[in-house]
Amino acid sequence: MIAATAAPTSDRPFPVLTDREHEILDRLARGIRNEAIAARMGISIKTVQNNVSTILLKLGATDRGAQAVALARDAGWAATNEV
Repeated sequence: MIAATAAPTSDRPFPVLTDREHEILDRLARGIRNEAIAARMGISIKTVQNNVSTILLKLGATDRGAQAVALARDAGWAATNEV
């Protein structure tokens, strides 16, 4: 069975991203490392890395540290810095 992708909603930024990708991007924007994201979400580090790559591709960003996080922060995410 193929999992359905979340339908984009206009009230959140980056409607091209899935719910999981939104969650990972939000955590990246908060400065959380891949290992901690994986542990908190109950997924493997490799899954996080794959999702980060997909996020970068979908957003046209070239690196995690600068562009993807800057886009998320510009969209109003990561008001607090969680480690």
